Amino acid sequence: MNHPHELLDYWQEMDSWGKNHDPSYETVSAETAVRFGRHVERLTPLADGGNDLARYAIASIHHLGLLYPDEEVRTARIELDQAEMTRLLCQCAEGGMIAAFDNLVTSGTGEIGESARNAARDFEQERKPEWDYSSGIPIYTPDWMKGAMALWQSRRLEEAGSVAKPAGLRSEGVFFLLASSVLLALSSLILGMPGDYWPMILTAFVLSVIGWTKAKVRPLRIVGVFQTGISGGMLLGDIAAWWT
Repeated sequence: MNHPHELLDYWQEMDSWGKNHDPSYETVSAETAVRFGRHVERLTPLADGGNDLARYAIASIHHLGLLYPDEEVRTARIELDQAEMTRLLCQCAEGGMIAAFDNLVTSGTGEIGESARNAARDFEQERKPEWDYSSGIPIYTPDWMKGAMALWQSRRLEEAGSVAKPAGLRSEGVFFLLASSVLLALSSLILGMPGDYWPMILTAFVLSVIGWTKAKVRPLRIVGVFQTGISGGMLLGDIAAWWT
């Protein structure tokens, strides 16, 4: 695969840095912070354009703390940088990058990081990871992590659907209530004129009842009950006038 030169420069720089530095340190030299800061600037347009490798590269810079030449800078930026790292890892994991989901589980922050960890824990109940008996620790292979990521992705889709659903539900019943309102308005205008208008009022009553029962949100239900009461009262009055 051909990568933009910004990515090639980054991977070469990262490879060189990794061979000569201990990534466990929380701060780096001022020169290193400047170099990787430039990498972030050059990679950001690619990341914003949807390139997952660029997103992962920037997330890795934040993950390793390569922008902090001293503790003061680290303290001032760490929270925002960790949130940005989590956002980028999430985008990569949603696109199917297993390494990104792995890092999201171990280092993700906020609701997104917690959702990844929950998915991994729940998946572990369904499928136990391999076990290294010599060290006594589980081995989370890429294949196992892929299954955990699939569970997390499905939950993300369900959550997105549940958020979008109420917006659609807000429109249920609106058509019937609007039609009932129009008929009630017409009935009010012509009630003083001679003629039988009970079919129009009856239709408005039926429409308001349908709109009321279909409405899924409280404001529409209140409107539906109000219109049902008005149309029902008008219908009874018209029937009484006709009877007498």
